[in-house]
Amino acid sequence: MLPFDGEHFEVVTIQPARMFGAEVLWLDNERARIFDRERAVLDLFIRVREFGGIGTALDILEAHRNKVRINRLIAHALALDVASVTKRLGWSLERLGVGRRQLGALLEVRAATYNLLDPSRPAMGKRDARWQIQNNLETAA
Repeated sequence: MLPFDGEHFEVVTIQPARMFGAEVLWLDNERARIFDRERAVLDLFIRVREFGGIGTALDILEAHRNKVRINRLIAHALALDVASVTKRLGWSLERLGVGRRQLGALLEVRAATYNLLDPSRPAMGKRDARWQIQNNLETAA
């Protein structure tokens, strides 16, 4: 954890193959690479525990729904190629009313097992066979 201006930041490393969706930004004379909005949103579904659970991811996704390019978000999820993330994202997008036509590629991804919707919660709750998700959102933490 790095303290800065009263806040604490955690530095994480990302494999080069997962550095897609980055944009170059200039701050004064310094160049910085940051993820585009869609890749940043995808991180909510990759690092569910660190961002406060799937409820936080759903709230942020819903709040920024009109600013997020859904097709780009889906493309990023498919490029990541992690079934649990793809399934969490697809389930969440469907819950927000994204149509089945847009979600088709996410539905086609096959997972080896059911994935927890929120890995920070107990493995309880109903299983959604379509998304291969165990919906543990309603269970006690």
